[in-house]
Amino acid sequence: MRSAGNQINIEVLGIDDFQARFLPFDNYNEVRSKVPFGSAIDPATGNKDTKQYVVVSLVSESGSELDAASVSQLVSSGKVVVLTGEYGTGKSKCAEHVYSTLASVAWDTLKFPMAIDLRKCWGLKDRYEIIQRHVKDLGMHDAVDAFVKAYANGMLVLLLDGFDELGVQKRP
Repeated sequence: MRSAGNQINIEVLGIDDFQARFLPFDNYNEVRSKVPFGSAIDPATGNKDTKQYVVVSLVSESGSELDAASVSQLVSSGKVVVLTGEYGTGKSKCAEHVYSTLASVAWDTLKFPMAIDLRKCWGLKDRYEIIQRHVKDLGMHDAVDAFVKAYANGMLVLLLDGFDELGVQKRP
């Protein structure tokens, strides 16, 4: 099929090649899964915390209980969810669990999670700069445009971590 396509100047791609060219999410997922999620860091080594997520009950503003699966469904449907709690209560581990849940069905739903640590975004002016910095920080420079386009088309589910660790920048 490829040779026939080449003869008439049509490039024929397999599904893996198409997905990688359309949005290299599988590569992103592999790279992203190896780096820490927010403050979920092993204090003894300084590396990514590899402990399994402990399912906790989250309480909504209305007082109803939610779990990470419910949070995954909410953010996938476009709802804004803000996790609040003291440092060390598991917000980053919950975000990692939500990310993994969404990543496992990303190609089926065409909703691709992107987990961003806001502590690395000082001085950035808008969401596009944040996405670009995040993708570049992961060493995926060639994929920046694909992820920006995916965001612009409503295909990214942003999981933003580190609001509670941001400081105030003073202007001179």
